Amino acid sequence: MYSLDAEDMELWKKTYYEELQKNKDIQDADFFQPADKGKNENYGVGKDGKFLLYEYCNIRYQLYRYIVREYVKTAGTEALQESQIAAVWGLLEILEGYIPKLMHKGTKDSQVLSFCDEHKKLWNEFYEFNRKEKLISDGEFFGNIQENANYGIGKD
Repeated sequence: MYSLDAEDMELWKKTYYEELQKNKDIQDADFFQPADKGKNENYGVGKDGKFLLYEYCNIRYQLYRYIVREYVKTAGTEALQESQIAAVWGLLEILEGYIPKLMHKGTKDSQVLSFCDEHKKLWNEFYEFNRKEKLISDGEFFGNIQENANYGIGKD
């Protein structure tokens, strides 16, 4: 279990937590909330500022997804061809299809998901491109990818 330090917790409570509650496009606690249970405000980074690695990865994904979508809304899809964000946009579109398998399951994660063949082929292309360009931190976030290329979504 991890928690925000005192300074970050103050900022989280006064600014970010309240704003996240107003924005349904960014799901922190609600992402994990099982449909058949009462609301737990501490899921995700939550009201208490305590979180599991899985919850931390979710909020980062939610925030990045929101930023990329806002960029596309503002700049238009034509701008995608002119930037490396096009590769990230394509990957985001693939990952969105896997969200229902992860959402509303609580915060315990023991599930391993695999891409379908078509998505695995696209991931392999992105994986090699990302290794060269270092667009997103996939496996590096979890450890030394030279020792284990399958950290994160990874090579597998």
